[in-house]
Amino acid sequence: MKYKVVIFDLDNTLIDFDAMEDGSLKSSLKALDIPYTPEMIDHYKAINQKLWKGVEKKEYLKEEILGLRFKLLFDAYNIEACAEKMHHLFLDNMVDHLYMIDHAFDILDALKHKVVLVCLTNGVKKAQVMKFKKSGLDAYFDHVIISDEVGFHKPDIEIFKYMEKLIGDYKASEMIIIGDSLSSDIQGGLNYGIETVWFNKKGIEYKDHREFDYEIRSLSDLKDILGC
Repeated sequence: MKYKVVIFDLDNTLIDFDAMEDGSLKSSLKALDIPYTPEMIDHYKAINQKLWKGVEKKEYLKEEILGLRFKLLFDAYNIEACAEKMHHLFLDNMVDHLYMIDHAFDILDALKHKVVLVCLTNGVKKAQVMKFKKSGLDAYFDHVIISDEVGFHKPDIEIFKYMEKLIGDYKASEMIIIGDSLSSDIQGGLNYGIETVWFNKKGIEYKDHREFDYEIRSLSDLKDILGC
């Protein structure tokens, strides 16, 4: 097998975060007796995405955006509710809406014990740990690195250097990263100098300046790329 270290993103690569986010948002708003519309859900997602992009660009600290995203949502709809309470409800409700991406376990079963499996995830430690336990993914990975724990976020090369200390001495040519985000996963892999696989599940038309080595629409496509 060409690759000795295979690095996966978590959200929207192995776990269907879009479905999880949708379900958790609705159940959390309902718990606070806040009526919601599809427009409100889409508005939140736009706010959240923009703020996380800001974290990637080091415009915000992660701690700053967690309650802020709900405050901005509530302000936009003139809702009087506690953004901090909504944040905690949202995290707690996530695992009740957990769905795996198709073929995730097939690929991990094929790779387990054959390569060093690493998960590099940007996110909140509490939520990411719960996802791993509830899904059973913790049984597959040799190393799980959560940005919230180590203080660095993809695409920052420092999170990859942190990984180096855990996995030992491997060449860049022996590593590959798989993820859905061009700005964090793919750019992070480019920054670190390793091969990249863009998981373009939604069939997005590519108009970005970033390069990647492979593009897949299904995790099953990894079998040919990884030789597993």
